[in-house]
Amino acid sequence: MKNKNKLFVFSLVLSIIIFSSIFIYLKITAEKDSIKEVVETFIKDDYNYNSGKNDFSTVGNEQLKKYLIARNDVKATNHKINYKKVLSQNFEFEYKDFAKSGNYIKVNVYMIETYSFKDEDTGKINEAGAGNNYTVYLSKINGEWKVMSATIALGADADAVDDEFDVNKELGYEGNKTQKNVELNLNKMLNRLNYLKEMYSKPLK
Repeated sequence: MKNKNKLFVFSLVLSIIIFSSIFIYLKITAEKDSIKEVVETFIKDDYNYNSGKNDFSTVGNEQLKKYLIARNDVKATNHKINYKKVLSQNFEFEYKDFAKSGNYIKVNVYMIETYSFKDEDTGKINEAGAGNNYTVYLSKINGEWKVMSATIALGADADAVDDEFDVNKELGYEGNKTQKNVELNLNKMLNRLNYLKEMYSKPLK
């Protein structure tokens, strides 16, 4: 009798786990299009290779906004000192996976950005491109998907700004998260970005 009860409990627990997994999978699948739309708008508008507009219509985390404002300012400063003006951009997205991670949806996507830019010193128009992996964490806030954190994992296109930090770890979405640690990490990132901006602001020798 005891063995039968154990078998029943085991079967019940297994069934709950399986049904829960199926439910989560179906929920993510049903909302993939809306999640993709948010991720793509976020990357195009606020967190692409070249910079960002600081639109933040898809961002739900004030700490991420602060990081991106500083990060995008450094990118813009670097372009300015190098007489580089981006004229047009094209984005292609290759999704790798969607997964439930605690209270968040974790999306891994590879983004290829091709763009044209003008060398304002010479007037020459150039073409370039960059391909990078993004890990994006989203949460549903008031019925809408919002980006809470994101990291660019650079490939061959090394970048002095985006190479600096794993933002997801610094903001506590991967690893241990306490408010104190996150604030300390955010301040560390902002101080470093301010330093880079100062360096990029100096005339080239």
